[in-house]
Amino acid sequence: EKHSVRAHYYFLSAITGACAAEGEAKSDCEINRELAQYFDNDDEFNQAIGRPEGKQRTWPWATEDEVYDEIVSPSGFTFHELMEHGPVYQKYVYKKYEKGLMRPDGQPGFNTPTGRIEFYSTLFEKFGYDPLPYIEEPGIGPVTTPDLYEDYPLIMITGARTTSFFHSEHRQIPYLRQLTPDPWVQIHPRTAKDLNISEGDWVWIENHRGRCRQRARLTFEVHEKEIAAQHGWWFPEQDGAEPNLYGFRQSNINQLLANKPGTTGFGADLKCTLCKVYRCKEEEL
Repeated sequence: EKHSVRAHYYFLSAITGACAAEGEAKSDCEINRELAQYFDNDDEFNQAIGRPEGKQRTWPWATEDEVYDEIVSPSGFTFHELMEHGPVYQKYVYKKYEKGLMRPDGQPGFNTPTGRIEFYSTLFEKFGYDPLPYIEEPGIGPVTTPDLYEDYPLIMITGARTTSFFHSEHRQIPYLRQLTPDPWVQIHPRTAKDLNISEGDWVWIENHRGRCRQRARLTFEVHEKEIAAQHGWWFPEQDGAEPNLYGFRQSNINQLLANKPGTTGFGADLKCTLCKVYRCKEEEL
């Protein structure tokens, strides 16, 4: 609902705000600009951070549009000119690696220590990591923790999307909530039969970290040894005061996740943690 700039791969475009700001509403950009200028002009603050007197301030722009003019200036347009013109595209250059256009030093090749596409990462090797691709379970799994696997024999995938919502947004919009009124977890029909779970049953998803409840959706889209659970759920119809906080803990899949990256900073357990599933008792609903 605000003016903005979008740089997406090879094109740049100006986004036109859908409606005028009402009351004291301001865009993120304008809030940041005003805050920066407030501190820029605060002598006590500048003295505290050791900024020399008269040095270029952080945000020299007088308006939000000037900020966007600066961002889009490589296109040759002002922000409002770009708004009228439509997207502008960067000229595509083929074989940039042959012309020194991919490295800061201007030499031919790719932006790696060797200048080549590295399937064997020399940087990983330098930092003491395996330089070749490998697979590693994220902390717990059938191979890493077989004892836990006996208690929690299903592998849980999270992050499944619907067309109704965007992550945790829009549960408060009645029409979208009608499309997806409850959080659901996908379970293979044979697995559900073994667990005495029927379509639409409220079930607990649990592991050694915690548990949450969602409705069972039986589908052949998932493997018999896996389930796929939704994320980002809260309930706007419930009390928003503490400790309930719109009931966000009831179906919050994060209670089962460690969300810790792997050794090199990549990977997490969002799509491959262990769990078990069982029906909720009547009194738990």
